[in-house]
Amino acid sequence: MLKKLALFTVLALTPACVLLPDFSPIPQDRNDVDKGRAAFETANYALALEYLVPCAEKGDVDAQYVVGLIYLYGLTGERNYFLAQKYLTMAANENHYAAQELLAFMYSDPYRPLYNPIDAYHWFKIVSARNPAYQSNLDDLRWTLKSRGLLEKANAMAAPRNNRYHGVDYNSLFLFR
Repeated sequence: MLKKLALFTVLALTPACVLLPDFSPIPQDRNDVDKGRAAFETANYALALEYLVPCAEKGDVDAQYVVGLIYLYGLTGERNYFLAQKYLTMAANENHYAAQELLAFMYSDPYRPLYNPIDAYHWFKIVSARNPAYQSNLDDLRWTLKSRGLLEKANAMAAPRNNRYHGVDYNSLFLFR
């Protein structure tokens, strides 16, 4: 009888052991985005790029944003505004709010190589609809464009949400090849 009670106890408690959560610090079945984010959070930006760039190219919005941050701030050693623009635009076109904010400020800064007040105006229109604190930035850009005679052109152009980034044609940079 004692053996039956022990066997019953073991069988009754076995499913409870299976249902307990795994408290191991690093799960074994994490996908590449999680590995890339973990590498980013530990400041291993080169490893983060290895994991996140393929995911960003496949359309993962969070990976696009983090890759854009790495290139924008030069966290791997060198800034690349053009790759930052590529990945942040991909994320912003999927309604990633932080990417839209970064693009608005990136395009509105005259000391950056991607200064474009028309695109900044469009991104600030999108961002200020969610956050009225950016209305003053939008008004400043409206005044800048109006003073340059570009406001009508800016309002007539399609918003940048139509995926206006097509990459850089490096052959057009070298005309005499």
